[in-house]
Amino acid sequence: MYMEEKVLIILQDIQSKIGSMENKMDSMESKIGSMESKIGSMESKMDSMESKIGSMDTEIKGIKVQLGEHGQILKALEHSLAVNNAKQEVMENDIAHIKGDVAAIRNDLCFVEQATAKNWNDIAHLKAIK
Repeated sequence: MYMEEKVLIILQDIQSKIGSMENKMDSMESKIGSMESKIGSMESKMDSMESKIGSMDTEIKGIKVQLGEHGQILKALEHSLAVNNAKQEVMENDIAHIKGDVAAIRNDLCFVEQATAKNWNDIAHLKAIK
């Protein structure tokens, strides 16, 4: 019997260890399930981040297009400014010539007035002689 008791004790010890191992395996399965859930959550967050990055890429492309358009508009405005400045210089030159022409006309008009006055004086003198 002594042997049977030893075998029984060994079997009980084995059962105890198997029960402990089953508990540990259950705990490990629970932890693995938790890890799988967390990995699933991380994958979902990664998908969301990829979607947001794709959206940002689209927005950046739109901004680049607008920036290019703004650059073209700026170049057109700079060209227009250069053209307007050139036209203004031509107008300033024309105004200077017109001022000179007006001054010459005034001198000529003054001379004509003087000649006319002299002629009237001569006419009055001739009438007086007659």
